[in-house]
Amino acid sequence: MAWEWSHSAEAYDFARDFLGEKMAREELVIMAAEWDTFDRGKVEGAPAFDQEFYKERLAFYAGHAIETLTEKIWARMEEQRTCTNGGFKLWGCPYGCARHMVPVDND
Repeated sequence: MAWEWSHSAEAYDFARDFLGEKMAREELVIMAAEWDTFDRGKVEGAPAFDQEFYKERLAFYAGHAIETLTEKIWARMEEQRTCTNGGFKLWGCPYGCARHMVPVDND
């Protein structure tokens, strides 16, 4: 089960900083590619998860700066506004992958 965001401004600042400063660059590339693949799955006739498209997006984002990846991912996170049950971590990708959870504080 997932919840919708309902946190303080400080929690969002912490999460955004964590995303850009603590997440590995390789994970940011994967997360950005997952968001694009998720969107592609909404197109009529497209597979739910297009593996070839995903690989293309991984290659596309491989050369992007951390700041650019962070901005893209954060914008998508804000649109979806999904977090874990209890609100302790925000979903950094559309699928709720455990390794892509972004904490809202140091605890």
